[in-house]
This record gives sequence, structure tokens and C-alpha cells, in this order.
Amino acid sequence: MSNIYLQETIRKLWEKPSTHRFMNGLSQLIKDTSLEELVLETAAYTACRCCDKKYSGHPQMLPHSLLGFEGAWSLTSFFYSKNRLLPLVQMMWYAMAEARSQEVDIKALIGTPPTFDILNFETFKKFYLERNFEKAFPLFVFLMRNPEGRKAMFPFLISQVLSDEAQLGHKLIYVIKTWQFCEVMKWQQYHLYWFPVIHSVLKIPPQTEIFSLVESYFNQNAKNLCRPRTPPARSAGSNGDQDEHGPVLLEERYRELRDSLYNDEKSVTLEKLSQKISEGYTVEALFEGLKLASCELILGTDFKHWMTSLHALHVACGLSEVLSELDESTQIKALLFASLFIKKMAILSKPFEIPSSHPLKTVDEKNTPSFFLEHAIIKGDVSRALGALEFMIAENKITSAPLELLAFLASKNTYSVLYGHDIQCAAACLKSYTTSQHPLKAIYLKALVKLLASEPKEQTIYNALQNTQTIKPGYYSTEGNFQF
Repeated sequence: MSNIYLQETIRKLWEKPSTHRFMNGLSQLIKDTSLEELVLETAAYTACRCCDKKYSGHPQMLPHSLLGFEGAWSLTSFFYSKNRLLPLVQMMWYAMAEARSQEVDIKALIGTPPTFDILNFETFKKFYLERNFEKAFPLFVFLMRNPEGRKAMFPFLISQVLSDEAQLGHKLIYVIKTWQFCEVMKWQQYHLYWFPVIHSVLKIPPQTEIFSLVESYFNQNAKNLCRPRTPPARSAGSNGDQDEHGPVLLEERYRELRDSLYNDEKSVTLEKLSQKISEGYTVEALFEGLKLASCELILGTDFKHWMTSLHALHVACGLSEVLSELDESTQIKALLFASLFIKKMAILSKPFEIPSSHPLKTVDEKNTPSFFLEHAIIKGDVSRALGALEFMIAENKITSAPLELLAFLASKNTYSVLYGHDIQCAAACLKSYTTSQHPLKAIYLKALVKLLASEPKEQTIYNALQNTQTIKPGYYSTEGNFQF
């Protein structure tokens, strides 16, 4: 299928809001188009239709559907069947519902290449700090054309949005996820995806409550926080307690950090993190502790607080994944900020109550735990879902098949339930679980299972896709059961 024809067909989908017409058009596209091409072009068109064309005022919220494409694409790596269509189609449908503004001619907005005297990083920063989107964005696009420009640009953007808590940290989350999406897509059409991001970052008024405390603390303790460290000595019998990034924050120390995040004053939490850094724990190891604590927040929070608990996870995961792009001082500031952000979300999410777990008892349940895990999630039975998961963990039955099952279940609900956050949460939790060496990494799966079982079920798009494509309902096995 030619690129022009694909673009025109995607544009026409926006004018067919009914599920039936959308599925008919999509079925034709899928026959001759790779999933990567389909996602690239859909995300590009979404970017053109999710901002105010006149740039007057500021948008009410960042366009979540565009953000969701990165999570959906990431989640496809856990599918070994045609079911990988499911999260992508959910995000396409969400984009059609959300991105309904008039189409913006982004290429016209960029214009011709800026003259040599202004095409430099310092001029861009000047316009950025003036919050002048119209002058900053063209410079941004041309400076990002090559890897050298990106290498300078990304740390600058992180340093700017790291302080901004507006809309539950979405500016920070958006910059990180857009960067990751462009990396995966080899920077094809990058200028389109960044348009709504830079627009929103500059147009939405900033909120910087936490970061002033972080900067003040860092400036007072910079010498101690940034000096070379000696990793803590490993205790006897601690084989496996150290990963490639340095010592793992083991259970007792992790519990101390988690409890401090949830209960201590801000200054006390910063002091405890500083102490752990002085003991030799790496920023990466401490970030793993923050990620696990944010998952326990999801696990112990009433579903009505899903928004605050999930954004704690997205901020912690996002920052942990881009640490290599940041210098040492920014890494430590990111760690301190993430800890106070999680604390803020924990306060907004209280009270906590860890859900009970109903263990598997019968022979049938123990022989087919994945079936009962799926059934409990579909029925909204949190206790039985956690019981099935805990049995599978104890019996070393967490293979590629149950991970695909969780990705599948996270992709069934239409955007109107969690606005695609279930897909994003699944991508973050499954990726964290499969890459972690931490002895408590099962918390990632428990948080995801609890969320999936708790959320209401609305499966319009899943049912429509099932009718037109080979989407397998229910639990299924995959070729090759790889242990993680």
C-alpha cells in the first residue's frame, strides 16, 4: 500500500465514528499494511488533530491517546500472536474519539530552515524559556535532525519538565514516552509527534511545588550526593543480591524506603535516600525501590484513586528508563523528585488496604491456574486473581504465556474506562518484571493483576475486533514457554 493511500485512508477513518465503519476500514488496512506503518501514520495524524489550531490559551489536558501509542506499541512485544493488534486498535479508536480538533498543518508551521545565525541551541533555549512556542518549535525540529542534536536536546527538556507537576506530572511523562517512541520508530516523522508535546509543555501553566525543595536540598548536599561511592559489602549468602547496576535494595532496606515514602516528612525521606546513596547504593537500585513502592501503592489503593497511584508508577518508570541520557546531578535530582512525587500521590491515594488473597485449593485450580487467573480478572474478583497469581509465582509458572495473557486482558477495555492507562500500566509492569533481578519483582505483576481485576469492563472494541480478525478469546498457550 502506498504511503499516500495509507495516509488518506487513515484520514477517512476519522470521519467514520461508528464502530462498524471503523472496523471495516481497519480490516482493509490490515491486509496490506505492517503494524509499524499503521501506528506511525495513525500517531502522525493524531498529532495533527489534538491541539488548538490557533494556539490561543492552553489545552485542557495533554492528548492521552497519542501518549497511549507508545504504551500500546511497547505492549505488543509481549504478544506472540495476532492478538498484538488489540492494544494498537484500542489506541486508534481512542485517538479518533479524542483528537477531533481541526487539522494543523505542522509542516507549514515549521516553515523553511532557520538561518544559520539563529539555528543554534542557545537561541532555542531563549525562545523556550520565554515560552514562545511559535519561535521555539521550528528550531527544535531542525536541531533534532541528527543524533548530536538529540543528545543535547533531550537532557535539556528533562531538566525543564522535571520540575513541573502540572496534570500529575504529564509533561515529564510525555517527553520521556515521546522520546522512547521516536527511538523505537527510528525517528521517522518525529517532528509530528513532538508538535503537541512541545505545544503543551509551553502552553500549560507550570506547577513546581516539589522541585524547589529538591533543588534546595541538592544544593546543600551536592558534595556528598555526587562523590564517588564504594558499594556496600555483600553479606554472607547473598549471592544474586547484586545486579549489573550495583547492589539491589533488598527486602528490609526496601521496606524502610517504602514506609518513608508513604509516611515520613519530605525532609526525612530525602535524608534517608541520601544515606542510602552514601552507603553505595546506585541511583538505578534506588529507582527500583521507588518503582516497587509505586506498585504497592496501586496494590493497596482503592480503585477510585487509580489516577494518582498510576501516575506515581509512570513517573518512576519513565525516569528510571532514561537515566543513561542524564548527567549525574540530574539523575540524583530525578531520584529525589520522584520520591517526593510518589509521596504526594500516596497522600492523595490514602487510605491503604492491601487486598486479601484467596489461595487456589482444588486440583483443577492448581492444574490450570492461568485459566482461573483470567476468570477472576474478568469477573472482577481481586482476591481470587491474586491467589491464582501467587500460586503461579510460587510454582515458577510465570512464563511467556501468562505474561501474554495479562497483556491481552489489559487491552480489552475501551478507552472510556481508564483512558488507555491500563495498557500503559501493563507495558510498564510487564517490562519491569521481565528486566528486573529484584527478589520482590513479583510486586509488578500483583499491582497489574489488582488493577485489571478492579477496573470496570467495557469491551466494545475487543468484541468488534474479534468479529473481524483472528483474535482469540480466553486463555491460550504460546509457542515456547520462556522463563523470566
